Parts: sequence; structure tokens; C-alpha cells
Amino acid sequence: MGTPFGSAADNGPDISVSDDGDALRITIPARPYPQTVIPLVGWALIVLLYAASWLATQRDWQGRFRVHASTLGWFAPLAALFVRMLGIILWERRGAEEITIDERTLIICRTMPFWRRTHEFVLEDVRALRAEAPQPGTIVLGGGTRGAYSSFFLSGGEQIAFGYHGRVIRFAPWISEDEARQIVTRIAERFPQVGRSL
Repeated sequence: MGTPFGSAADNGPDISVSDDGDALRITIPARPYPQTVIPLVGWALIVLLYAASWLATQRDWQGRFRVHASTLGWFAPLAALFVRMLGIILWERRGAEEITIDERTLIICRTMPFWRRTHEFVLEDVRALRAEAPQPGTIVLGGGTRGAYSSFFLSGGEQIAFGYHGRVIRFAPWISEDEARQIVTRIAERFPQVGRSL
């Protein structure tokens, strides 16, 4: 069972941290924002209604569907947009980022129902783990530092970064700056080598 932590000012589910002696595990659950979910639901309904009205026009005089290949050019983008919007909504409602660190690897996994993506890094090559404000130009919410669209389609607002083979890897959307510092401190206490300079 993980130990929750976070400042009282943070809204949303607690971050869970557990250490079984072999690995440190941190779970950051999604924190949905009504400012993004409500418009996305509205757009998804509009797309669904438009698609339904389009399908209604594809019946012949006998009531059978006869979809011509030329008209699929209109329907396919609508279907893709609808799936994308549902994915973003599902990610914000049921998504989580799971970080697992042991003596050899650092694993970052983004997961939600029906979808999972894992990235694995050699711990020896991780450098300069740090709390870092989102880059200029990333989508933020209400003038704060949380990503408004931290989904499996869109990203932004990640609060923690580290160097890896000449690249900067960022993770941990949704969280506050205080929570980012707590996570980095907890990881560095357990695995001090991640603080090595680039």
C-alpha cells in the first residue's frame, strides 16, 4: 500500500509512494479539469450528432445503407476526431502515470483503460533529475503550471525532468511544483546517483 503525500492546496487524488526494498514506486493519478473536460464532451457530442446525421443520408430508397467510397473522406476524419476526444476525456478521468525505480532501471508508464505505454531508462545513464517548470509555450491552465492537455495524444505541463543520452526527458503532468519537489527529493534519497550533473 502506497503512502500518499501532497500539499493541502492540491486538488485531486493523492500521489502514492511505496518502497518494498527492491524498487520505489510512485503513482500519479489523473486530475481532471472541468475547464477541459466539459468542452471536450461538447465537441464529442457535436461530432457524434454530425456523424449520425451523415449516416442517415446514406440509406437508399429501400432503407439499406449504401456508403460510397468517396463519402468516406468526410466520415473517417470525424470518426478519428471522435475517438481522439473520447481518449482525452478517458485519460483525464482514469489515467495515471506510474514511475518505478530500482537499482538498474527507471520506468515511466502512462496507463488508462484499454491503453498502456511504457518507457524504460537505464538508471546509470539518468542525469540531473530535477523539478522543472513547464517549458514556455506548453499548454497551461489558469496561469498555473499544470498541463491542461496531458493526455496520451497531447502533452504539456510536465513538472519533473532528467537528462538521458543527450536528451531531456520530462514526466509527471498534473502535479504542483511542491509535489514535484517532494517526488524528486524522495527519489534522490533512495537513488542519489540520479542527481549527477549532465
